[in-house]
Amino acid sequence: MFEVDPPTSVDLCDGADVTAKWYAGDNCTSDTCTATFKITARDTISVTCNNTTVLCDGSDIQTAYDTWVAAFEYEGGCVDDVMTNIAEVPTLASLSGASGTLSFTFKAWDDCSVDSVTCTFTVPECEECETAYGVYEDSVCFMDNSTDYEFSNWGWSNHIDAVSNDSVVLSLYAGNSSCDIVSPQIGEVIVKLDNGDLLVHYMVDEPYYMSEVHVNVNCFPFVVTKKGAVTVAPGQYTFGKSGLSYMTDYTVVIPGSKLVGFNWSDFYLIAHAVTCYVPGSEEAPFTNSGSADYHGGPIRCSDPTKSAVIADVNQKFAPRELKVYPNPFTEKVTFEFVLATDSYGTLDIYSVTGQHVARILDRKVLAGELHRVNYEPDHDVSGIYIYRLKLEDNVQVGRIIYKE
Repeated sequence: MFEVDPPTSVDLCDGADVTAKWYAGDNCTSDTCTATFKITARDTISVTCNNTTVLCDGSDIQTAYDTWVAAFEYEGGCVDDVMTNIAEVPTLASLSGASGTLSFTFKAWDDCSVDSVTCTFTVPECEECETAYGVYEDSVCFMDNSTDYEFSNWGWSNHIDAVSNDSVVLSLYAGNSSCDIVSPQIGEVIVKLDNGDLLVHYMVDEPYYMSEVHVNVNCFPFVVTKKGAVTVAPGQYTFGKSGLSYMTDYTVVIPGSKLVGFNWSDFYLIAHAVTCYVPGSEEAPFTNSGSADYHGGPIRCSDPTKSAVIADVNQKFAPRELKVYPNPFTEKVTFEFVLATDSYGTLDIYSVTGQHVARILDRKVLAGELHRVNYEPDHDVSGIYIYRLKLEDNVQVGRIIYKE
């Protein structure tokens, strides 16, 4: 006689050990045999993807998109039986314009499990920034001046002669690459004496907004060093503020107590700003207003030949690669380089999400000179930042780490 205990039914997805027992016997003897059949559970499906934001540094958007799509992956499941909806991923052409965000929920499944995940691909509104210069009717252009000196930058040092009773209005121009005014006016800078303090009030028209503001006050249109060199801004900027967020209205206050020996009817003022806009937009993404006081030491009206000595522009150095130090940094990071040929240079700082933080260089840089550019964050947001140094057609991109 032969008998079989039927195996218990099992879930093929969960797996189990199935045991069968056979009986055999007659009137004299009997015997049994037990055997186990093992069914291994299927691996649960797990899906992954990456959120991606394209940097505003000329990155190849198509390549970045292809990499984003390729990152939708799954693990586990029954080999050759897993299905996905990757064919439904939105195409790059699905963006409504030059910028925007694509979102896709990726799913993978088989007969036993299913999983899903959502990731985004963002092409930001990549702003364009350029230096803006305030120009008054009585000004000295750095490149077209009546002195015997030549300047490596362009812009104006404005002779101010009527702030005791009236405001002086400077016209603000951006991206005007010569002493001839060829670009549209984008705003104004109002210079005014208020209760003994000097107020420099920047106002820009939308879609423009400011990310940096620089003011210099001096008794002379420029400074001659002891070695005979001249500076584009007299000595150094009296006031400099970077990292501004969509600022369309900003006032710099220089206390009168800090200005020693100045004649309010006869001095010079340089008003610079880094102005940005999003191409194709008629409005600024946001609009903010703000102000700041000058807290530095006294600004003395002294003979220009007695000013602090700045490196002689005639001293020549051998070309060398960009040095960035210290990195990581806690207060200030320095960019240092020497060029083989003259170039127009810009140096921008971005967050890792592609947000423009500051422009710390925007001028012509001469060959054979040792160029040092410092960046001192005016915020306490520690982390990784991206720098982008552009010298004509050469672009260098790297990381700096700020540890506040």
